[in-house]
Amino acid sequence: MIQIIFNPGTFGSSIENIFRCFTSPTSFEKFELAKDGSTHLNRLPYHWRSKEELDDFFANQSQYKDQIISSIYPMHNYTTNEVINFFGRTEFADDKKIILVSKDIEDSELCLLFKYHKLIVGTIQKDKFLFLRDMDTTKYGYESIEQVPNWVKREWFSEFYPAYINSWTISTDIPENSLVVDYTKLLTDTEHTMMEIINHCDKTVVNSKGIKNCLNHWVLEQKYILYEFNQIETIVDAVLNDIPITWFPLSWVGESIVQSRLKRKGKNIRCWNLNTFPTSSRVLSSLLEDE
Repeated sequence: MIQIIFNPGTFGSSIENIFRCFTSPTSFEKFELAKDGSTHLNRLPYHWRSKEELDDFFANQSQYKDQIISSIYPMHNYTTNEVINFFGRTEFADDKKIILVSKDIEDSELCLLFKYHKLIVGTIQKDKFLFLRDMDTTKYGYESIEQVPNWVKREWFSEFYPAYINSWTISTDIPENSLVVDYTKLLTDTEHTMMEIINHCDKTVVNSKGIKNCLNHWVLEQKYILYEFNQIETIVDAVLNDIPITWFPLSWVGESIVQSRLKRKGKNIRCWNLNTFPTSSRVLSSLLEDE
């Protein structure tokens, strides 16, 4: 078996689709991208999201010989380390494993944007409360998440997400036959990284030209999220260094990252009732106060 173990937003589904379209034996007819740049148009046949699914898989693993299995981490009832340890069992020792990771907080913040654009407001998947399930809305005087305004979501999430992304950290032994991949390399060194993954799994590419064209197209379709991420860095730098700039509106998650980064620099945004986030450094600077 091939095990792809990933935090949603780090391209595990894209890797599996490439395997199924361009390595022998193929099982998907064509590589398709949704309008959000995801590969969610093709439903993955063995995609585990819960401890119960993993336990059932373990009990019936003989049915999955020579299959490609994908599993997310963390799961709602299974921590990141517990998922990794699951695949460290001796029964999986010979399986080839791909573990996709974020190397630092900035890579994890980029992952938040990929989650937002593909899982919360995505073309296929629309889990609009994915980032808000842990919010105690009554603390802010609201009965439900639907009632929460943007400024409250932004304020809450900017404080919540550093611990949230810390829950993705792997601090246990890496299973045998694993290739640990910094997921951002699929954006910056796409073809080489994908071939490294394919070679690790002892797979054979059946359409070299097709996979190259597909990877080039895939990278282009991720650019809009990278643009927002780069915009965040430019905004924070401009505000801290008194550089006058303007920008197109960010997603509320992007705004939360700006707010969190400024807070880490000792600057708080006076955000009460700030439902429309500023789009100029001058206006945003006027709302800052020292911690």
